[in-house]
Amino acid sequence: MNKAEGRIVLEPVGELVLVPVQGPVDTDLLVRLSDRILGYLEREGARGIVLDLEGIEVMDEVDFESLRRVVACAALMGAPVVLASLRPGVAAGLTMLDVDSSWVTAVRTVEQAMACFG
Repeated sequence: MNKAEGRIVLEPVGELVLVPVQGPVDTDLLVRLSDRILGYLEREGARGIVLDLEGIEVMDEVDFESLRRVVACAALMGAPVVLASLRPGVAAGLTMLDVDSSWVTAVRTVEQAMACFG
C-alpha cells in the first residue's frame, strides 16, 4: 500500500459514504480517491458521498479540476457528492485563481452535508 492509499478512508454512514480527505493533495491521491470511491460504489452502492475537506490546507486549480472529475464519476454512478468543511483560505485561493466552481455543492460542516441527502 502506498502513502496515498493509506490516507483514503471511506466510512459508510447509513446509505451515505463519508470520506475525510487529508492533505497534501496531489494527482496520485486524487486518482486513488477516485478509484476507491468508484470501487465502493460498484460493490456497495450509496445514496451520496460527503467529501470532508477540512484536512486540506492548499489546493490549486489542477487539484480542483481533478477533484471535479472524482465528483463527476461518482455522480455518473448515481451518487451525488457534497463537499464539506472547505477551509476559508483554500476557498479564497481558488477564487483568486478564478476556477470554475459551478459544479460544486458545498456546505460548511459535515453535518450540513449529511442533511443535504435528507
